[in-house]
Amino acid sequence: MKEINQRRLRYFHEVYTCGKIRGAAANLNTDTSVVTRQIRLLEEEVGAKLFERRPRGVAPTEAAELLQKYYQVCYTLRQNLEAGLQELRGMKRGMINIIVLKAYSEILVEDVLHDFCMERSGLNICIKEASTADQIVAAVVADEAHMGIMSHYSFNDPKIKYSVRVPLPICLVVSCNHPLASQKKVTFLEAARYPLALPSAASNLWSVIREAERSENVQLAPVFVSDSISSRKKFSSIGEGGTFMSALAARQEIKAGQLVAVEVDHPSFKSFQFCLAVKQGKPFPPAANQLLRVLEAKLLVCAHAAKDLSVH
Repeated sequence: MKEINQRRLRYFHEVYTCGKIRGAAANLNTDTSVVTRQIRLLEEEVGAKLFERRPRGVAPTEAAELLQKYYQVCYTLRQNLEAGLQELRGMKRGMINIIVLKAYSEILVEDVLHDFCMERSGLNICIKEASTADQIVAAVVADEAHMGIMSHYSFNDPKIKYSVRVPLPICLVVSCNHPLASQKKVTFLEAARYPLALPSAASNLWSVIREAERSENVQLAPVFVSDSISSRKKFSSIGEGGTFMSALAARQEIKAGQLVAVEVDHPSFKSFQFCLAVKQGKPFPPAANQLLRVLEAKLLVCAHAAKDLSVH
């Protein structure tokens, strides 16, 4: 077998992960024809077909499964090499990859990264946003991110270590003029009587809402469904609309007096936690290790501050 071209291996990994040529091309910021050609050349190098075409994308062959394992080994070795070299160079240079739920990206930049980056101008910190906690866990496990920041309710992956894990209840977020705004606590049934904007079924919050619906024997009829945090907050600021999210996700609007977070008195809504996730046993370069310590302290402060935002 010929020596495997590392650039083509990266193209292969994107196709393997996405399951689609078009999705891989978008992630790589190139044309689908380029990705298709690179995969074809890689198949010539390894001497085996890597993907089978399907109606909605491509499926990996057995050869592709072997090649993906090879990629992961190579990636881990490269990460370990970079970590060792950065140990020699100190903490002034390098790349740190962070994946974060969209609701918390502003908090990350505002409360943590600005000062950290100003003190280490040679560092390159890459932030990628995700829509669900499952996407974040997958990225951390696959070594595509050093750490992930999310709210979550289920902790099942043994490959993940939660460096921070603190309660982050889901609240009913409404305008200051909403009929329920003056209450410190509402029931799920009380919230259901008013127009609601809800996240899609892809959201982790969806499972919590469905669990509450089943326990209360009620089915919500949302005015609209969106995974856009800003759209749902905007809806909540108008009239008697409301949405479910953590007070932390709406903290700027709450501090500005535009929105109010009301506690929902239901066990499902208290099951969410604010998490900082890293891969179990993964070696970190010094800069990433220091950033992890800073994040641990800052995120704990943010989570505790969220409690005050929902008390009015």
